[in-house]
Amino acid sequence: LFLGTHTYENVLATGQLVANVTHDPMIFVEAAMSDLGEGCFLRRDGVLTLRDAESWALFRCSPYRTDIIMPELEFVRGEVIRKDFRAINRGVSCVIEAAIAATRYNALRVDSYLEEIRKLRRIVQRCGGPREIAAMKRLEEHLAASFP
Repeated sequence: LFLGTHTYENVLATGQLVANVTHDPMIFVEAAMSDLGEGCFLRRDGVLTLRDAESWALFRCSPYRTDIIMPELEFVRGEVIRKDFRAINRGVSCVIEAAIAATRYNALRVDSYLEEIRKLRRIVQRCGGPREIAAMKRLEEHLAASFP
């Protein structure tokens, strides 16, 4: 977890971390590039989780303060909501990698991350479906808005 992120601050404040599992590339893009709105969340078993999560887990954390936090995690509880069979989708994987590269570009301003995003965009165009292509477009809109 990186210094200055809401997740980092929440872990320090609460000593807890919720991990949500989703295969929706748009959620990855929005979460990486901005804060998800309150409508994206709901309480399950008293825990704030992603509304469209396929599963979630609550962990107790023992964080320590540095520029990057790597807490020790202890599983508390969780839930599997959907057990859909999913084929591997290269488009989804590339959108996730592009979102990671975008967060690193935002933090470090190293142009090689932009080149990585361009390469991943080409793969998404070939291998992704409409949702992955829309998520990649949204990621690029976020980047353009951040660095006109």
